[in-house]
Amino acid sequence: MEITAEDAEVAVGQLRVRTKLNELEYRKPEVKKERKTNRERLDPLPELGESPGLELDLRGARVEDALKRTEDYLHAAYMARLPFVRIIHGKGTGALRRAVRETLQHNTFVAKFADGSEKEGGYGVTVVNLIEQY
Repeated sequence: MEITAEDAEVAVGQLRVRTKLNELEYRKPEVKKERKTNRERLDPLPELGESPGLELDLRGARVEDALKRTEDYLHAAYMARLPFVRIIHGKGTGALRRAVRETLQHNTFVAKFADGSEKEGGYGVTVVNLIEQY
């Protein structure tokens, strides 16, 4: 910036402008006001968590242990904002599959679930879509 007796060169970003001194006025720096958006007025989103991965393998686990691991896993997946996950329970007798799906029906993070495709493991895998976070 350069000032002479009659005019001044003022930098506006990378642009330099020459103007008369009487056309300039001093302004105090503005204090930025925090503006609340609609999103801030709602409940804040939970902090982004570390991803637990897209799959939880429960094969060979006891039902009680598998259900606890499933609940913890779904919570971590939701906090990591994963859109979907796969829970591998195996085909076996179907007891673990039924117990896991019973848990999924009552979990607040679950939007929907279904058998995996044949390439994913068919009915030995449950694909879970998690609710969307806004």
